Amino acid sequence: ALVRTPRYFAHCFTHRTRTPLSVAHDTPALFVGGVDTVSHLHVDQMRSNFWMYVGEGYKHWTCFHPDDTQLLKPAWDDEDQLHRFPSLQTLEKAEGGVTGARRLDFTLGPGETLYIPRGTPHEVRNLTATTAVSANFIDQSNREEATAQARAKAARCAAGSARAKNLMQIANALDEIDWPDVEEDVAAA
Repeated sequence: ALVRTPRYFAHCFTHRTRTPLSVAHDTPALFVGGVDTVSHLHVDQMRSNFWMYVGEGYKHWTCFHPDDTQLLKPAWDDEDQLHRFPSLQTLEKAEGGVTGARRLDFTLGPGETLYIPRGTPHEVRNLTATTAVSANFIDQSNREEATAQARAKAARCAAGSARAKNLMQIANALDEIDWPDVEEDVAAA
């Protein structure tokens, strides 16, 4: 009752599959952070969208346009099927820095909610001690990319391993959904 987030964020399909999915237990999550702790530059896995509600403290966010990902000098991690980035501090000290990359810096404080679309590189620094609630989610906007990433990751796992089975279960469950139009689905929520 104390945390108000837009109704759309309850729209995540990992919570609405016939088969219970491991990723549904990962979100929502409680983030508790100390002063000057950092979540270094990254893009969220599974091509997921992300929201965060800050209950206490202040978080400084630096976000880059998804189309500018290559300007941030990522290395491709084939096993995990994602980009690994140098820290923002490392990038800024390097020759050329992050020149040309569209960047947005802002601070999120108590009572504020943030949405980060899939594929958006971002880094977060806690300016104070913080508590926040967040979730990654999959909907009509990113289902195909999330399913493809799950299958690609599974293909790089040991055949028959628990991880490969879990990733395939996620992809198959998302494929089973009869995806409604976003407007119809949100109106019914």
